Amino acid sequence: MNKRTLLAFILALIASSSFAVTKKSYFNYNRPVVSDYLWGILSSQAANTASVKKYFDKAYSETGSDHIRINLALELIRSDEPVEGYNILNDLFDKGFDLGRSGIYLYLYEFKKGNKKRAETVLDSVLAGMLKDKEIITAAAVLNQKINDRLNLFSDNNEFKSMINSALENKYGRAYDLYFSMIKMQICSRADGNTEKISEIIASLEKDQPELPYLIYRYAFDEYIFNKKFDKAAEMLEKMTRITYGEPEYFADIAELYSEKGDFTKARNTLLDGIKEYPESSLLLQLAELYVKSGDVLKAKTVYNGLKKRFPEGTYLYQIMATVFSRYKMEAECLEAYKEGILKDPENAELLNNYSYQLAQNSKDLDKAAEYIEKALKNRPGSVTFLDTKAWIYYKSGKIEEAEKIMDGIFENADVLNDPSSEELLEHLKVIKKALNKAGEIDNIQINKTAIMISDIILKSSLILKAAL
Repeated sequence: MNKRTLLAFILALIASSSFAVTKKSYFNYNRPVVSDYLWGILSSQAANTASVKKYFDKAYSETGSDHIRINLALELIRSDEPVEGYNILNDLFDKGFDLGRSGIYLYLYEFKKGNKKRAETVLDSVLAGMLKDKEIITAAAVLNQKINDRLNLFSDNNEFKSMINSALENKYGRAYDLYFSMIKMQICSRADGNTEKISEIIASLEKDQPELPYLIYRYAFDEYIFNKKFDKAAEMLEKMTRITYGEPEYFADIAELYSEKGDFTKARNTLLDGIKEYPESSLLLQLAELYVKSGDVLKAKTVYNGLKKRFPEGTYLYQIMATVFSRYKMEAECLEAYKEGILKDPENAELLNNYSYQLAQNSKDLDKAAEYIEKALKNRPGSVTFLDTKAWIYYKSGKIEEAEKIMDGIFENADVLNDPSSEELLEHLKVIKKALNKAGEIDNIQINKTAIMISDIILKSSLILKAAL
């Protein structure tokens, strides 16, 4: 590196806000301080933590510049002395120094330590700075991370709605605005049954964009269906079909509304019309489920058999079949589907677990159930649902103490209370404890239903970000 290049490098560092040594203009710079500062940077490149501290400390003692301290903190965090770096960040934050994006390091550190309030205070400061500096997309991503990090802490719907309302006070760009709006719409629908809010949110979004993406109307359609507001669902369907005309989804959505209203004949005819145009589409799966729902199992099996011939190597079809039959309490057909699937793919852990559980539920062939769950656990030894299946097989086999031991182990981890399957897990634990006359041991265990609902909503809404609408 020649002298002119080195000088340009020094000037660039001094001019940079992230590497600022002093607030003064360049012509007033302190040569020894700049030298120490540069040696500190070069030492960091060589992973020499002792030299980094030595030169940055010298530069700081000469200037008192917090910009030097924050760079020292970041270098320490990346080194083998991270705690000292975090201590510096905490001290700077308490002094009111703007940490900028570096505050994210402190947020993650405090959150991991369990200092949730401190972590949120830091992150709120980072967000405020990003919004002030018009870093809109980054701010939206950070806010979304904050929401996801707090999922298990929400115990009240109103607290979550307050956070989402606060988020919607700012504009984050089209995708994130739609994302936060859909989260709000679903929480109002699912938690409060407030279908008026669905219409209000859609109308508000249409003011900025007269025709919204299909996915947004689909979310509203789903919520109207959930609340049995079929007339309102039909209004959304009209908007959806304008977008999907000439595609398989056009027929699928119309048939779904007919099915939900109990008009199976119109639903069937709509799907058959669609299948004529799109014989390779998933409309056949929808038709098979419609037949199961309406009690016509023979026709459902005819459709499924046709799909099995068309896709002889596929195993996911058997999981779909079993799930549909189980949903409508057709246990014999469910077990048969799992059995066929395992013959096709004997090492499929999901099929093995689900088949084992269904066998246990029906108290059938418990030895085979025990054999299959062990095979599944070899592939996924830490799976909570797989362990629950094993415990349930023990319970059904009369080995209640062994079942209790497994379930106690599952509930040692508090995070299981926020698992989507936690209600079923807790129900199994209650049954097992009751059988051992220990029902009182679990009186204080509470499922965080709010966190589970919010988690489902966010997972569904994240499709908006993935689709980059």
